[in-house]
Amino acid sequence: MKCTSINPEGLDAFWQQIKPLLEKVTPETYGRENSESIKDKIKNKEILLWILWEDITDIKGVVATKIIEYPYKKVCWWGFMGAKDNQINSWFSVMVKTLSEYSIKNNCEYIEFMGRKGWQKQFLQSNVKLINIGITYEGKLV
Repeated sequence: MKCTSINPEGLDAFWQQIKPLLEKVTPETYGRENSESIKDKIKNKEILLWILWEDITDIKGVVATKIIEYPYKKVCWWGFMGAKDNQINSWFSVMVKTLSEYSIKNNCEYIEFMGRKGWQKQFLQSNVKLINIGITYEGKLV
């Protein structure tokens, strides 16, 4: 399994495979994003999209990253993680290794991950040490 970043200029060549994976995760944004808004962020280089694949004609998963510099800490945000057929066991460890190396190379001290609660199980089986698990609460104002 390989985990490689997509050059924004080459995104359109893979979009038909990537879009359904992103559409699986956009409901978890509760209306903040859709696949087209994520595509715009990739093309504008606001986020970097990574694909997981053995055969480039059959992309198994996607995840986005973004380097964030806070006043006292630099982190690598990981989000918009989607898997084809929910088969993440075959690629999760490769993704964590690749993105951890990318994060360290970019002088990030920590990662921030935004995703559904179920990803916690995968992280607990990885070399990423979860030190703070929080929740996001959203309530509609009336």
